[in-house]
Amino acid sequence: VLATAATLTTTSGNITLTANDLTSFLGFISAAGNLNLALTGRLRLEDTTAGAGGTLTVNAASIQMLSNGIAQTLLTSVGTQSITTSDVNGIYLQGASGAAANKNVQITQTGATGTQTITANGGGTVRLTASNGSGNNNFVQIDAYGTAQSITLSGGGGVQLDGGTVGNLNFARIRANNPTTGAQTPVAKAKSTPRTKDIMCTQEVRCASADANACGCVAGVCTLYKKK
Repeated sequence: VLATAATLTTTSGNITLTANDLTSFLGFISAAGNLNLALTGRLRLEDTTAGAGGTLTVNAASIQMLSNGIAQTLLTSVGTQSITTSDVNGIYLQGASGAAANKNVQITQTGATGTQTITANGGGTVRLTASNGSGNNNFVQIDAYGTAQSITLSGGGGVQLDGGTVGNLNFARIRANNPTTGAQTPVAKAKSTPRTKDIMCTQEVRCASADANACGCVAGVCTLYKKK
């Protein structure tokens, strides 16, 4: 499915889209109820909002979300989110470049009672790359306002956050934005190795878990890992 400037909305009820690949440019997908994207191939969203007033379920080989400086790109729901990828390309978010402003890219769960579960199988990496352009507020983030946030990697994947080097508020982050103790589950695997003096975590990773996590190397990328 390739959609340009397409709108698909419901004022009540659910939306289920089943396809191989789904690519949307300048699109708007909005379900008043639940939104289910059941793909065997890639999900690619450019300058597109896909959201649900209820739950959001995404199954795809990989997910790419980016802004071309025209609009924000959002994958969002009020209710519980379950997002799963199956191949090595994993999940990639890219903020707008150039002089564009306020063109951020986000996966967000906004309801206070929902949860957010993100799973990258097949060795896939979760990578967030903010804008390196001169524009401001072109950040990228995975954000959860509910009671729990979990990011699970399998098959050797990792998490990589690349903040912008120009402009303001061009950050990359993963955040559990609630006061619940233990809301955020560490993303790293037991194979993580401690940080050496030549490795530095320079981007913003917030953890609301009761135990502090260490900064180290997972599959060659800088991330947090659970202390032994």
